[in-house]
Amino acid sequence: MIILFLILIGMFAGLLAGMLGIGGGVIFAPVLFYMFDARGIENPEIWAIGSSLLCTLATSGSASFKQLRMGSFSPRESLKVGLFGIVGITIGKIYITSAYFNSDVFLIIFFVILLYTGIQFLRKAMNRAVPPAPGTDRLVNWGEVVPIGGGGGLIAALTGIGGGIVMVPIMNMIYRISFQKAVSISVGAIMIISLSGVLQLVMPVPATAGLSPYTLGYVDFGTAFALVIGAITGAYTGTWAQDKVNLNILNGLFATVLLIAAVRMIYDVVF
Repeated sequence: MIILFLILIGMFAGLLAGMLGIGGGVIFAPVLFYMFDARGIENPEIWAIGSSLLCTLATSGSASFKQLRMGSFSPRESLKVGLFGIVGITIGKIYITSAYFNSDVFLIIFFVILLYTGIQFLRKAMNRAVPPAPGTDRLVNWGEVVPIGGGGGLIAALTGIGGGIVMVPIMNMIYRISFQKAVSISVGAIMIISLSGVLQLVMPVPATAGLSPYTLGYVDFGTAFALVIGAITGAYTGTWAQDKVNLNILNGLFATVLLIAAVRMIYDVVF
């Protein structure tokens, strides 16, 4: 029953990703956190981050392959950003496995992310979204990849999402790289960042087991694979359905879900 539930959640995340162009991590990580927490698993926030990064690795790999087929993949720049992303996620991993990181910190960080993302989608639903900044398809230099990759890697470690929520705005709004180019670089970098995060989080020995028997360190492979199977299936369906639904209504509904989830998280911290 749990496997079926996870596949359905994955399909929902993939469907939204295909139609709205979001990363599934904003759905994967909170769902995983509350599932691990409900089962009384110690350090549910670290389990959620590790398992969500595995989901992100799979979905970003699929997205990178799709971009490669379309001729819009940016391997060299993705590698440059990804290398500094490894530095960021390593620093973040040291923090999340320390005594200074706990469920409340995780929920507060995710509250901010969901609140920000929810407001952005609400603006889209109301046709008030801020358009991407004008930019060019120029190459990213080494000085720029430090804050781009480092920021993305740090966010990935703290939340279990890929870090694109930080990397794309930095590239587009600060360094004036075109939005499409920024997304292309981000997708490839996320694959490197999430792989590094998974490899680092399989090494610690947790005090309790995960949800499935197939775990290594703080990564629950069985749980993550169920989400990934659903996500990949849902993504193809979402891409096909993109032109057949009212995106304003969908943006509004998704924004509502995110904002409700944000309120739930901050409620759990306060009360």
